[in-house]
Amino acid sequence: MTRRNPFLLAILLLLTAWPSALSAPSPSTNEDSPQSMVPLLWKIEGATPSYVFGTIHLPDPRLLDWPPSLSEAFEQADVLYTEIPLDLMTQTKAMQAMMLPGEETLQDHLPQDLYRRLAAYVEKHGQTIVFLNKWKIWAATVQLALLDHLEAMTRYDPLDLALYKKAMLAGAETDALETVQEQIAVFEGFTKQQQIDLLRDSLDQMEQADAEGLGPSEAMLLAYLSGDESELLQTMHESLGSSDPTSDEFYDRLITTRNHRMAERILAKMASRAGKVHFFAVGAGHTVGEEGVVALLRKAGLTVTRIGRSAKTPAAAAGGAKP
Repeated sequence: MTRRNPFLLAILLLLTAWPSALSAPSPSTNEDSPQSMVPLLWKIEGATPSYVFGTIHLPDPRLLDWPPSLSEAFEQADVLYTEIPLDLMTQTKAMQAMMLPGEETLQDHLPQDLYRRLAAYVEKHGQTIVFLNKWKIWAATVQLALLDHLEAMTRYDPLDLALYKKAMLAGAETDALETVQEQIAVFEGFTKQQQIDLLRDSLDQMEQADAEGLGPSEAMLLAYLSGDESELLQTMHESLGSSDPTSDEFYDRLITTRNHRMAERILAKMASRAGKVHFFAVGAGHTVGEEGVVALLRKAGLTVTRIGRSAKTPAAAAGGAKP
């Protein structure tokens, strides 16, 4: 695959919601550097309003310090929709679907040089390859994005799960826009060689980030907290959009196709349950751009307005979509 900037893995944090295989070290008392969230939050106008919220699939205290606009919108919701169901049974099934069958191990499926590099990289970050050895190639790739957030996993829920738990405590209904099987199909539609190439490319980028003292997911998290739609969109295009066939296919499968599916289902959910306040929480990468969920809802005739934005945040997403 074409070598691009070191944020490929961080992109996955904006687009998919997978459980983690990695164990975290003992929590410390050091808090992360503070930065307030400018929410990627849109209001779907109407007699009964609904909301679209762009999330990031990470545990971090900064993500749980919600601004008033987000809290107020969420408290109005009758139904919370996440990408996939977040109940324990579904999450268990998701983890099982990411595992290799029988006695197979990751080592059986990777070139030995790549396996040794992966083991060395994971060990450098305080883990052991044992935690990845039963996972499918694409699933092991996804897990790498979480290595610099292991400590936070011991203390904080990912933003998606925090939303889900709050909804359950408030007695709101919960639903989902996709099934686990649909998300899995995105990755398993690639050939084994394409999955190996994706892992190798991702590991190249992570090693480069280490050498340069960068934290890929931390950089993405800071961009997310800023609420800057243009920056998020640019990062995705730089990381995934290239003339390389696998990159193009990955972008289409992971982003464009799913955006259209989510937008269609949002319209259907709202039509079938009119009179309810719907709160749609999807990966932030799905919300921005000309073929993002927000733009697609506008093309379908809805009035969708960005709310809770600071004065420093651009008034429109890249691609010309206006609130």
